[in-house]
Amino acid sequence: MSAAAEAYAAAEALIATAKIIEWNSIHFDFDGHENLERIPPEIAELELISQVDLSGTAVSDLTPLQGMTQIQKLYLSRTAITDITPLSGLTALQILYLRDTSITDISPLADAKNMRSLYLGGAKVEDLGPLSGMSELRLLDISNTKTRDLSPLLALPNLAWLDFKGTPAAKSSSRFAEIAEIDDRFECARKTLDRLFFIENPPNPSLVASVQPRKDTPQSPGGKPAPVMVRLSEAGQIIAAPPDTNLETAALDRAEEAWRALRNYLSDLADLRSHRLHNMPALSRAFTSFERALGDDFAALNQIDLGMQADRIRRLAAGADQYLMDEDPEELSAFTAALSLYMRRFNAWDAYQNEDPPTAVEAGHLKEDRKPFQDIKTALAETEHVDTPVASALEDVIDAGTDPDATDLDQRGALDSMSNVLGEVAEHAMDAKETLGEKFDGFCDGLETEAGAKAREDIYNVPGSATVIWLVMFLFNNRTRLEYIAARYPERFGFLMDVLRYLFP
Repeated sequence: MSAAAEAYAAAEALIATAKIIEWNSIHFDFDGHENLERIPPEIAELELISQVDLSGTAVSDLTPLQGMTQIQKLYLSRTAITDITPLSGLTALQILYLRDTSITDISPLADAKNMRSLYLGGAKVEDLGPLSGMSELRLLDISNTKTRDLSPLLALPNLAWLDFKGTPAAKSSSRFAEIAEIDDRFECARKTLDRLFFIENPPNPSLVASVQPRKDTPQSPGGKPAPVMVRLSEAGQIIAAPPDTNLETAALDRAEEAWRALRNYLSDLADLRSHRLHNMPALSRAFTSFERALGDDFAALNQIDLGMQADRIRRLAAGADQYLMDEDPEELSAFTAALSLYMRRFNAWDAYQNEDPPTAVEAGHLKEDRKPFQDIKTALAETEHVDTPVASALEDVIDAGTDPDATDLDQRGALDSMSNVLGEVAEHAMDAKETLGEKFDGFCDGLETEAGAKAREDIYNVPGSATVIWLVMFLFNNRTRLEYIAARYPERFGFLMDVLRYLFP
């Protein structure tokens, strides 16, 4: 019996055992299976198998796997396969190894929307376009492939780990060559995406060129009335700072009475919200945001945030009779009527509605700039120095303001809120530069170098160093997107260009 025939017989025996014992994983990568050239068709009978390992075998045809839609992990590295068309229906795939194969076309993976980790290192792949639908992809190895164009990576919102060493793309520019050599693959992914974003969305050249490094401190905008108003706490966290309502005692009492009434009314709608709004998911989310904005403490209430969420409920509840049954539409209509009545008690919200809307240019840009605003919002939350209520409120207003159907109020709320948060971060980062002097400059100069280690140690020994470090690192790590926003919205965010040049000349 030939080595290939022996390997096939061993594979059949392994499958038979797996069927009896009901394994959820089967491996053909040991005990002589390196000579396995064909996958026994009986493998399709293993309905409980979620992991298949064929690494190092001589298999070239994946047809027996094409109906195994339950497979989540598949290992095909160092095999003889050249065609992965049989994988096109395996939509449950989460982890796939195709290292050191002769695969050139990954288009059969275009519908693998659950893919989290994809290893293509050493394959013959050139086109990454089919990755664009993999919204869950977090880890990507394309090292030593024929990849020249990295731009499809911009369509991967969750990409966090990347290796593209040894590719034509890594040799396309000195900057990409530097990034490809970064050993920390998480850092490699971040800097690659930042660089790609800059290439795809270059800042306004005239605006960038007009800003020269300066020695005097730029001015960041003061906090303005908005759904999100913040300040830096003594502990170095961005926390909520509700607007000053300027209400006399009697008016303040009426506003608090309205707030309590809304809380009670919302409680009365608990059954409707939890069981009968499943056909109106956007409205259900708006109620959740409204409840967040109401909060548990009237003294901490941001009236503008509450008003924004109330306005969303009012708009989304229109036409509810098409989706709700029995008395639910009338119950919802009664609530929105009461909502409009109660919200008149909040003068800060009333005043905010009458301010000027965004300019036509700003409104047009905002419909195109959902990703950069979302990226900055996410980066702020990931610092762990933004208080959870602030992060939640910012997420609500940015989501609403960058939505294609956003109103003028939604857009202004997003712009004003982001300006408040970034202005607070910028102001305290500049204060740190003034206070620390040469130590700060040494820290910034060494952010991307080994020599920066000593400067970082000097900063760590300074009281309040944790605050300084997160402020500066946030601005440094996101400066490409911040420059982009500053160039697109010069009146609201132009200060960021000055700040970035001042901190990182």
